[in-house]
Amino acid sequence: MRVFAVVLSVLYALAYGVPTVLSLTGHYGSTGIVKAGAIGTLSPNTDVNTVGSVKPGSPAAAAGIVPGDVVVRQQTEGAPAFEQLFDRAVAGRPQPYAVVRDGRHSVVMLTPRALRPSDAEFALIVAQLVRGFAIVLVGALLVLLRPSIMTAAFYVLCLQFGELAHPGGNLELVNALPPFWKPLFLVLTCFVTGAGPAVAAIFCIRFPSGEPLPSWRPIEKAMVAVAAFTIVDYFAALAAGSTFTQLGSRLYGIFSVASWLSYAVATAAFLVRYLHASGEDRDRLRWVAIGLGSFLLSYALFWISQNVASAPVQLSTWAQFVNVLPLTVLYAVVRHRVIDVRLVGGRALAYAALSSVPVLAFKLIDALISRQLQQTKLALVAEVVVALGFGFWLNASKRKIDDLIEWMFFHARRIAEERLRRVARRVAHATERDVVDDMLVREPFEALQLSAIALYRRVDGAYVQAAHCGWPDGALAQVDGNDTLALELVATREPVPIDAIAWQAARTLSAVRPSLAFPVIVRYEVAGMLLLAEKRDGERIDGLEVAAVQSLVVAAGMAYDHLDAVDQEQVADGLRRALDAARAENETLRELLGREASGV
Repeated sequence: MRVFAVVLSVLYALAYGVPTVLSLTGHYGSTGIVKAGAIGTLSPNTDVNTVGSVKPGSPAAAAGIVPGDVVVRQQTEGAPAFEQLFDRAVAGRPQPYAVVRDGRHSVVMLTPRALRPSDAEFALIVAQLVRGFAIVLVGALLVLLRPSIMTAAFYVLCLQFGELAHPGGNLELVNALPPFWKPLFLVLTCFVTGAGPAVAAIFCIRFPSGEPLPSWRPIEKAMVAVAAFTIVDYFAALAAGSTFTQLGSRLYGIFSVASWLSYAVATAAFLVRYLHASGEDRDRLRWVAIGLGSFLLSYALFWISQNVASAPVQLSTWAQFVNVLPLTVLYAVVRHRVIDVRLVGGRALAYAALSSVPVLAFKLIDALISRQLQQTKLALVAEVVVALGFGFWLNASKRKIDDLIEWMFFHARRIAEERLRRVARRVAHATERDVVDDMLVREPFEALQLSAIALYRRVDGAYVQAAHCGWPDGALAQVDGNDTLALELVATREPVPIDAIAWQAARTLSAVRPSLAFPVIVRYEVAGMLLLAEKRDGERIDGLEVAAVQSLVVAAGMAYDHLDAVDQEQVADGLRRALDAARAENETLRELLGREASGV
């Protein structure tokens, strides 16, 4: 489902570029009519199609259209106001326009003239398009490689940046689409644009660990409500006639206030994370802080371009190039590994890239030989052969592809997992409990770069701390047997995410922030627990790492069981020796008593 949503949204971003590309080639034209709402807000009960001015020498001027007329292309009569406002007509094609003047209705034929940008404008628009789609791809890669609420929020933000990269308004792009696609793209546009500011706040609240600070959880929930409100408000503003009408302007004003409020929350959330970081962590977040500042500046310039009449014409275009937030996030991921990626995402990405191979092969076959071989049907046969051959090759190469992806992107993580598996094999041969304790704590702490780890063993119904690394001295020295976490481990006998059970004791460990608990099972009983805190870089412990730690915990449980058996065997041997000694002593006493009785 995640991959489908990402692919659909990438296609959405690509489709948005089609009308812009067509406009660069002169596909769309202008009749020379400037709507009155584009010059100033319309008074109540004024038709949104009222003409504000007519460009001299334009087709509309030649047809006698004057300011005050109500003009709309006949094809869009009866359509919603926003569709009439942002209608695009194809250049060079005579089309009928309905004209209402002083209550009288007439029809005139207008032929829109092609609009072509200058060479400088052409280059700038192309640069915008390339940059916008590159940003969308950055967000798509992150949400595929590291699926989480945080990266999904960042991806929505990238989609909004991609929309803003187009010189035309959103609704101009939507109206240029075929009728079947308009409702879908209108919904996506309202979602991406409407939710964008609140989603930016959610991203900053969760960055970079993927989880919000406990004190920020209520604010994150409030941002979800704000996102829902701004989506509805944005759609209502469009339905009311955008900024062309008084109601639309008021609704847009509310949207602007909510947007700035959301960006203020986003800034505050990131500053809290940044101020709580120190040393290396702060250095790693510095580039993202610069990117966030550039984004806020970019949005301010864009807002000025849309709301200040004296703003330069090209301000909205240049504002897009000021925003470098997606690029700084990508740099932080690649250079400083602020956000790590998951192996399953890497495989998915590799196979997605490989899936383009047969598509390109089919296009090549179609371009080279399909026209010549249409009558013999050999082109279809060639495409089927390519598809079958690629399928067999992909199946045979699966393991090699997996190894290549792991080696290229996850080499350090794979080394850590292999280390834990080797320790799991080695711990079974330990002859002392202290050695098992040390391996169970020290090895995951070093291999996974954890901030802290602690081992608890069950003693008289409670779990007493037996060993730790990075754990504050005296912090949670004992866990009651009826504690929520202890009962959860007994019930599930599986690793338990701390956040999933709202463990009360975790509040006393804010400096450590435990994230996972593993039950140590000995002879079908939970004989201990292993608490893992977050990694030092703030990243989550992923599924493969959990499996590696679990294999070590299982092996440690078997080692404890073996040592218990050895202890019991030694006790049994001692008892047997004591019994033998008692029996020998008993025989000696009997002999002495027998001699005494016989008078010997």
